[in-house]
Amino acid sequence: GSGKTTLVDLLLKIYYPYNGQILFDGTDINLFNNSSLRNKISYVSQDALFFNRSIDENLNLLTNKSKDFSELFDELNLSSFKENKNQIIGSGGINLSSGQKQKFNFIRAYLKEAEILILDEPTSNLDYESQNILKNYLNEIKGTKTVIVVTHTASILSICENIVVIENGKLVQSGTPSEVKNKSGYFRDMVNGE
Repeated sequence: GSGKTTLVDLLLKIYYPYNGQILFDGTDINLFNNSSLRNKISYVSQDALFFNRSIDENLNLLTNKSKDFSELFDELNLSSFKENKNQIIGSGGINLSSGQKQKFNFIRAYLKEAEILILDEPTSNLDYESQNILKNYLNEIKGTKTVIVVTHTASILSICENIVVIENGKLVQSGTPSEVKNKSGYFRDMVNGE
């Protein structure tokens, strides 16, 4: 890989940088204790962690109080689960499709209401309609949260303010979508479907 997962692990303080600094709003990440830092972050990974518990328990795992998320079920085409939030989804979400897992993982991150939202390949298991719902949500929260999206999907990157292209562990391009698209390289090739 190019180092995208390692970068996310650095942001979550799973790994520590050998040199240099990672700053959140000008503050060195090492000045935050792990717990306070992770409370500020919602992370939607490609492989969501689910317990052999109910949908309700799994979704409210990261919040202090139980929240109603019924309308999100409708928006994400999960209505069949709305009436049965006590349904056990199985260890690792074995009773769910990969798309349903990704949607539930997204709802869990949404409910946490963190300052920073990290999405790792958020559209990899979503249908076109669900991808558009995600894009609309990301447009709605612009300016209210810091959102970091790790993706190979050009359509989701079109709504980002800044794009960073990493190849072989090195930063090779950065800028606004139009700036990066106008430079030769991976991002322009991806947008052009090459």
